[in-house]
Amino acid sequence: VEATLQGCYLYYDANNCAWICSGKVTGHGFRVHCGEHALRAKASGETSTFYTTYPSEQGDRSRSPNANGLFEYLQQYCAAAFSPDSTTIDILQKDYGNGGVFVYTEIERCMIGKVNFRGRSLGEKYLDMVAYLFEIAYDVSLSPRNNVSDSPGEEYVPCMSLN
Repeated sequence: VEATLQGCYLYYDANNCAWICSGKVTGHGFRVHCGEHALRAKASGETSTFYTTYPSEQGDRSRSPNANGLFEYLQQYCAAAFSPDSTTIDILQKDYGNGGVFVYTEIERCMIGKVNFRGRSLGEKYLDMVAYLFEIAYDVSLSPRNNVSDSPGEEYVPCMSLN
């Protein structure tokens, strides 16, 4: 079941006993997203801190002095997960006062509606924003010493300014 869920995930380095990264996944499930990470960990052109710190044992960078471990030894966990069905979308885009779980101002609703997530419906945009919310919360909770995100707590959420 977890394979098809979406939301926020964490990576754990069991060798160093440390949570090292959080991320969001929407549009497809956790299993597909983990597979994409595995492919990028093998790629020689990847320059993000995550892939240089934890390259694949099958990649050119596996013996790099910058490596702190290997991607294959990381464990991915579902930190906050949801099924991207109509019931979930309905609950996540409703205001708390109307049976939802979040409180939205009219400005926030307008901004979410205008976010340019190509091919995403309004309901799917709410799924994206909720997943970003959890990712940011987990990012700032990770130890700065172990966090291999390039911008912990400052993930790019493509909202426009109010100007």
